[in-house]
Amino acid sequence: MNKNSLRKIAIFTVGNCDDVRVFSGFPYFFVKNLENKNFELLKFDISPNKLLSKFFNSTITRILNSAYKNLFYNKNYYDYSRSFLNSILINRRIKKIIRNQKDIDLIIFLTYSFSAHKYTNIPIVLFSDDTFDKCINVFSERKPNILEKIHVNKEKNNINNADLTVAFFPELKEFIEQNYNPKKIIYTGKVINLYNVSLNEAEVINNKLRKHNLLFIGRKHYIDGCKILIDAFLQLPNSIRDKYTLHIVGLNENNFKDRELSNCNIKFYGRLNKDNNDEYELYKNLLSDARLFINPFRLGGTYLTSIEAM
Repeated sequence: MNKNSLRKIAIFTVGNCDDVRVFSGFPYFFVKNLENKNFELLKFDISPNKLLSKFFNSTITRILNSAYKNLFYNKNYYDYSRSFLNSILINRRIKKIIRNQKDIDLIIFLTYSFSAHKYTNIPIVLFSDDTFDKCINVFSERKPNILEKIHVNKEKNNINNADLTVAFFPELKEFIEQNYNPKKIIYTGKVINLYNVSLNEAEVINNKLRKHNLLFIGRKHYIDGCKILIDAFLQLPNSIRDKYTLHIVGLNENNFKDRELSNCNIKFYGRLNKDNNDEYELYKNLLSDARLFINPFRLGGTYLTSIEAM
């Protein structure tokens, strides 16, 4: 395809791509960048139905979680978003959208879970940060179970039939090359989900040297790493710990009810919304003021906030 003739792009995202809170802000910044280049964008949210998802996950997924934990002492990752029913409903929606839209030059999916190769010959590009089977392998150190395997095979089929697959991380690119058969795959380089950032390096460094702030950023998915950090911080002698403040973004004190955290120089901020100017400024200030950004989560050493901190 001639790049100069590429004008009209259909983008499918799991979540509203105009909401900076979705998927660490990646869809938001991705779309804004394309809009700034004057592409005509058709944006489609292919999120699961909320009512069906709530019912399915409170019944079937709950039973599967309990059974799998009791039988195999491990976590089950099969839920409504990866179910056969959701797949049917979302694919129907995608098929209808493709048939109703004219003169599309390119189709982009910011997920490996869905594609449109069955419904059109328009070039398709897939972006994502992980495949389902790699996620299971890394976080549970096992192979997918029977139900999970169904979704794994769907992703594999989508990747193998895409005109271009884009991986966020080099190890993901290597994993797909070894286990799939993509037509073409590239690694993007690190993704930074920040905007309106203007820093004077000398001022930032001097500011850091005057302060004694330690910073952790991560949602509940990274709580095990945060617990390691909190426990290490609490083990410091009082004469050292009293000089520092540990700032934790993305989690609340309620997430650590099993630990006594009063009067120990730990501040919790919960989730900070980058779409809220005050909270976004606070987020940037916490990064700028931190003498150390600490990520002790051994399974996610290069997650996005680490890159933002750098």
